[in-house]
Amino acid sequence: MKKIFMLTLMGLVALSIMVFPCSAADIFGCYQKNNGQLRIVQNANECRPSEKFIQWNVMGLQGPTGPQGPQGPIGQTGPSGTVSQEALDAICQLAISNGIVPCPSFCDCYKIIFVSSASYDGNLGGLVGADSKCQGLALAAGLPGIYRAWLSDATAGPVTRFTHKNYPYKRVDGVVIAISWSDLVDGSIMNPIAVTETGGAWSDDGGTDLVWTYTRTNGNPGGWYNDETWGWYGDPNLMCGGWWSNLADKFGISGTAQGVDSTWSVYYDRMITCNRVARLYCVQQ
Repeated sequence: MKKIFMLTLMGLVALSIMVFPCSAADIFGCYQKNNGQLRIVQNANECRPSEKFIQWNVMGLQGPTGPQGPQGPIGQTGPSGTVSQEALDAICQLAISNGIVPCPSFCDCYKIIFVSSASYDGNLGGLVGADSKCQGLALAAGLPGIYRAWLSDATAGPVTRFTHKNYPYKRVDGVVIAISWSDLVDGSIMNPIAVTETGGAWSDDGGTDLVWTYTRTNGNPGGWYNDETWGWYGDPNLMCGGWWSNLADKFGISGTAQGVDSTWSVYYDRMITCNRVARLYCVQQ
């Protein structure tokens, strides 16, 4: 009897496979316990009390993950992508603005320094006003970045007002003034800062080569007085009243745009009255 049951069950399974070839669906059946007869049904509710519900082609629980197979061959290298020049320029400007070292290989990282094409009397509006004048000239000339004046008052000078970048400082015509901040403030520069923001020489406009500074070559406030000692530190009479005065009875320490030794920032015998005009050195930050 058991043999007959098994043969019958196997036959019905084979028949179900023929009826449902390559089917991924679950298959349900009811088989008679007494004689082993099997009926294919749609669900368990169709089984009679004397029948037992069975199912097959049912996906079981997922087994454990098998060992990783060997790595396949490396595919072919795809074509090189392209980056727009605008994106590269933006990356370079971010690198320059933040002083990233080393500079990205596709960038030319440097800071711009120029002597202003405009001349001003000693009433510059303080350090903030002088910085604003530099920024306005740079914007008008299409120069990138933030600019501040190489100028000091009684409490602050470039050494505290400026960022100190390990980049070359160049004129707008590409001529190097100093190879880094430390080189800029070591007492001398490589070439005179004699080119304006537009690329013209200071002498082209027939104006003065004197530059308001009240700043030592190391970037600290101060100046050289005519008795060959450092000028009276913090004396408002040597910085045109904190750069708020254009009166003839006050003075300002100046440098010369022609200088490469310490005279570029402190021109020994050029303590001029505040009603006269001089230029500004403008330095990119």
